[in-house]
Amino acid sequence: MASGSDWWAGACFAIEAAAAICFLVGYRTKLANLVVWFMVIGSHARGSILLQSGDVVLRLLLFWCLFLPMGARVSIDSLRKRIVHAPPRHVLGVATTALQFQMAAIYIWTVLLKTGAAWRNGEAVWYALNVDHFAKQPLAGLLLEHEEVWSGLTHLTFWFEMIGPWLLLVPFFFGPMRVAAVGGFIFMHLGFWAGLEIGLFPWICIAGWVALMPGWLWQKLGWVVPDGDAHDAVIGMP
Repeated sequence: MASGSDWWAGACFAIEAAAAICFLVGYRTKLANLVVWFMVIGSHARGSILLQSGDVVLRLLLFWCLFLPMGARVSIDSLRKRIVHAPPRHVLGVATTALQFQMAAIYIWTVLLKTGAAWRNGEAVWYALNVDHFAKQPLAGLLLEHEEVWSGLTHLTFWFEMIGPWLLLVPFFFGPMRVAAVGGFIFMHLGFWAGLEIGLFPWICIAGWVALMPGWLWQKLGWVVPDGDAHDAVIGMP
């Protein structure tokens, strides 16, 4: 709010963009994270009339990232430091717990607000796809032609948002259960993106869910960082 001039707004956006690029490639990751979080808050405060729920989620994800080792692997920082001990394979703490609860809370509170008759009788998706401002063609039109589809999607969305977050806490078959929960939410948001014009909200939530994919999946895919010193581990040398 220091100035309303064009040059000031441009400078703020330039700083935000530079910090975002550094955060993306993992260069001075912690500092870049702090700067981009602060600048995003500033741009959102100046353009609050343009915001949607995804922007709130973005700010929260950037905040929790401040307390996580975001630059530990696959980053410029990990190549620069050449520390003696490799970064830990597992990270557990307040921030990891908070990140999981943050993502789960979105759907826990959302489903608690789904109290209308449209969710019980299966018409909620039909109403959503009939709002021209949000409906994305051609998929919206195709779905509206099949009652069994939009009715089924209504019930599926409701029950998955109710059950899905709790799958994160299942102590048995942890890897498969976590992948099922995270994968389910990712596919749900891809469905939102395909049928509705809701800005970046699906992609922001997908980014948050990707962070919760378990190490079990990466091991199954063969993407395991081998033991050894940190530099060798980062570049994949034995």
